[in-house]
Amino acid sequence: MKRLDLMSVINSPPARGPIFSSKVITKLQKILLRFSSFLFLSIAISLFLIMLSYNIGDPSFRSATSESTKNLFGSFGSHIADPLHLSLGISYLLLIFIILVWSWRLTFDDIKKRMISRLVFFPLPLATTAVFLSTYPPSSEWQFTYGLGGIFGDTILVFLLETGFLDPNTLLHIISVSFALLTFFLTGFLTATDLKEAKKLIELF
Repeated sequence: MKRLDLMSVINSPPARGPIFSSKVITKLQKILLRFSSFLFLSIAISLFLIMLSYNIGDPSFRSATSESTKNLFGSFGSHIADPLHLSLGISYLLLIFIILVWSWRLTFDDIKKRMISRLVFFPLPLATTAVFLSTYPPSSEWQFTYGLGGIFGDTILVFLLETGFLDPNTLLHIISVSFALLTFFLTGFLTATDLKEAKKLIELF
C-alpha cells in the first residue's frame, strides 16, 4: 500500500505555479487603474466641452437641420448634448464633477473597491439635483422651455407640488431644502467621501 502511494506520487505531474507572479499582477492592476483614471478624465473633459458648446439649433434626435453643427464634437456631440440638457438641465455639471472625483480617486486613493461598489447608485444624485434646481426660476437669459433641472426635474417638482397638503410656497421651500440635503448626502456616498473630507468641504462654505 505504501509502495503504491509512493509510485502515485512519483508518477503524478508536478503542481503548476501561477502564470504571473504577485508583483506582475500588482503592476498590471496599477496600469489598469491608471488607464481607467485617464479614461474618466478624458470623458469628463469631453463631456464638459460637449455641453459647453451645446446649441439648441444643432441637429439632434428631436430635430434635423441642414445648418452646420456648432458643437465642438460635431454631430456626435450635439446628439449627446441635447437629450442630456433636455432631461437634466444644468445638472450635467454634477455628472462631470462625479466623473472627475472618480478619476482622482483611482489614481491617488486606496478606496477603489468601496467606490466601485457604489456605482449602482449613480443616477440618484443626478435626479435629486435636477429636482433641486427646478425649484429655482431661471434667469431671463435662459432660452429653454424647461427649467434649470430639465424636464425630469420639472416633472417631479410638479408632481410633488400637486400633492397639495401644504401651501405651495411652503412646500416649495421644503422640497428645495430636502433635495439639496439629499444631493449632498448621495454625492458624498457615491464619491466615497469620508467624514474628514466632508468637514473640510463644509468649512469651505
